[in-house]
Amino acid sequence: MGEAAPPPYLSRAIPTLTAAAERWPHVGSDYLYPLLKQHPQLAVQAGNAALLALAMQESADTAALEAIETVLPNGPHADLAGGIAAITHRVIGPRIERTDNLHLHAMCRTELAERLYRAGFHERAADMARDGVEIWRQLADDQPFFNAPLLASSLNWYGAYLAELGQQEEALETAEEAVALNRRLIDGDHATSLDEQSLGDALSNLATRLSEVGRGAEALAAAEESAAIRDRLGADGVRFYVSEDARAQLNLGARLADQGRTEEALAATEKAVIGFRKTVEVNPAAHTFDLAMALNNYGSHLFKADRLADALAAAEESVTLWRQLVLKWSLANEQGLAMALFNLGTCKVAAGHQAEAYAATEESAGIYRKLAAGNPAANDESLATVLGRLSTLLQSEERYAEALPITTETVTVCRRLVAADPAAHEAGLAHALFEQGMMLSGCNRELEARFAVEEAVDIRRRLAGADPAAHLPRLAQALYALSLSKYNMHGDMSDVLNTLSESMVIYRRLAAADPETFADTAREVRATFAELLPEAEGRSRSRRFGRAP
Repeated sequence: MGEAAPPPYLSRAIPTLTAAAERWPHVGSDYLYPLLKQHPQLAVQAGNAALLALAMQESADTAALEAIETVLPNGPHADLAGGIAAITHRVIGPRIERTDNLHLHAMCRTELAERLYRAGFHERAADMARDGVEIWRQLADDQPFFNAPLLASSLNWYGAYLAELGQQEEALETAEEAVALNRRLIDGDHATSLDEQSLGDALSNLATRLSEVGRGAEALAAAEESAAIRDRLGADGVRFYVSEDARAQLNLGARLADQGRTEEALAATEKAVIGFRKTVEVNPAAHTFDLAMALNNYGSHLFKADRLADALAAAEESVTLWRQLVLKWSLANEQGLAMALFNLGTCKVAAGHQAEAYAATEESAGIYRKLAAGNPAANDESLATVLGRLSTLLQSEERYAEALPITTETVTVCRRLVAADPAAHEAGLAHALFEQGMMLSGCNRELEARFAVEEAVDIRRRLAGADPAAHLPRLAQALYALSLSKYNMHGDMSDVLNTLSESMVIYRRLAAADPETFADTAREVRATFAELLPEAEGRSRSRRFGRAP
């Protein structure tokens, strides 16, 4: 007969014994560590704080910690993520030092990287994974049959860690390498359905990485190929976990939405939500994160489909779940909460709940500010987007003085983005400068407003030269605003009219091609020109006859 399990209430004594062992070492050696070596599951049952405290004890018994490590749950586990990472880190370091076995080195680093990542330590996870990948490369060169699949898997994870750090191009290269390696594996003589599953997973990751760098059509193609592989394997009798199917549908839905295929995106994402609800019923700690993410995407797709009430319900449920996750382990989940709050704010605006929209968006901005302070590469773009929305909400209520510092902050963030990647972010900087100019003008600071709008015009003129279809409308808008700014400062009327005339000519062309979008604005600009022309002629006559303008 096996040894009887300890009574569940005994786990409640673990935190007390751990604290006592810190002060009186004999409590650890005589009571705590023998108990944990015999019943390591008690530490897991005691919870995240107990695991952290055990891992942080300098005098902790290594054998007891190793026993605990063998019963730690695999996969996502939000309420234990920090403790799992801490115990694993404490155990794996000495384990690596005790052996020259490269295979064990690679496995330990890969496992620790995943657990650090789930706990929110993305930079440390990436460093550990990079070391693991390099070892797997050596092993795959020596024994490709056994180690190439493990190299491909480690590349998949490494790409995800790089993406979390804002290193999208490097993440994409890693994902492409993983897909290429998986394709070679399924073309080999000993390919199995597991190799095809791995290719499907790698393609799904590649789709996400392609989307992050703006290559939406290629991202959708990769997601569709991934879905086709799963469908084919399913037809052949291969069974998947519900969570795996749901995750694949979620990714496919996101890529379909990126390409404007809203109804198809809704159908795929609804399947993901249904799947994750089932997994949460069985294991909420492992899958609440997935459901929160799926509901966030689902709400966005419902909003685009003009199903506002349903979108609001999904967005509110998503925010509720993210708050639960943040309370359990904020470091790993604050970004998700910030994203969900922003989407909730979008729905609240459409529903006419302006104050609630502002509150949600302001909270989102506060979280992104904190995240960007620690990791600007990964969070600056989102911060700029949220700040822009916050400014727009204030502007709609003519609260220009409150909006001005926010637009100024947006410009600062956009300048950082442009310094890192001008091609990707110059248009965003031009928009932020234009909005800053509008707020400055609203606060009667016309000279500063003019400088901001002039810089926006310069950027948009350059961008329009390279891509007229994308940037001429914004250039015309900025030129119109600049002409009015010059007029408000009693500038030279010929300069005012020259700027206004350039805007008018562009709007005329735009209205001819797309009257529904641009005809009204073109008429407004033309009317303004007609209104100011007599004044310009009057000023000209005044100068001719020596009178003050």
